Amino acid sequence: IGEVDPGPGFRGGTEPGDGLSIAGDLRVGPAGRLAFGESLWRLDVAGDAQLECTWQNGFDLSGCTLAMNGLQVGAASLEVCSADIGALPEGFDAETIDAFPIGRLEVGPNQAVIDLVDTFGNTGRSNGEALYAGVLEILPGATLRTNGITVYTHELIMNGIIDDDANIIIVPDVLNGDVNGDGVTDVTDLLIVLAEWGSSGSSADVTGDGIVNVDDVLAVISLM
Repeated sequence: IGEVDPGPGFRGGTEPGDGLSIAGDLRVGPAGRLAFGESLWRLDVAGDAQLECTWQNGFDLSGCTLAMNGLQVGAASLEVCSADIGALPEGFDAETIDAFPIGRLEVGPNQAVIDLVDTFGNTGRSNGEALYAGVLEILPGATLRTNGITVYTHELIMNGIIDDDANIIIVPDVLNGDVNGDGVTDVTDLLIVLAEWGSSGSSADVTGDGIVNVDDVLAVISLM
């Protein structure tokens, strides 16, 4: 695919659900441009979503709904694009370097099976890529196979099947770095996080991913 008008206009609109529906596969090449700037817009894909985008300014689904409806026969794939920067708010911000977040990802309905894949190096980083979606909804009868890929989301609406819940990390909309509850995020909170390193079930787990690690250190520093 080359360029999709970010509208409003021929392909866009101002009503909920306006957008683009693709009856087959979607392929966005490295220099392709696909920008859906309205939160009410939808991009429905019946087949594979081969997102080989590397031009960050030309690819933006951070405000829209990507619906992998699985209407084609057999499993469909969704290429993950974002650098894995951990359970941090920056991952959901399209302005962050190497971030390609999705506003809302819907899987299904029907018996849709969607495989997450990381076959193209969108960011050029060596640690693999991840999926960031503000909302992740698995519709009844549908299956999301993460295949070991980490998915970060603010909200999970689960009515279907996920192959491994451990790959889904819920990230709070707003992080609270005030670990000791004294009303301010400062070096004292940072020291507590370092002291609690590797623990689980601790107030020092600022990102809420189940363990105190480098993501919590970075979160506190960003909030100081």
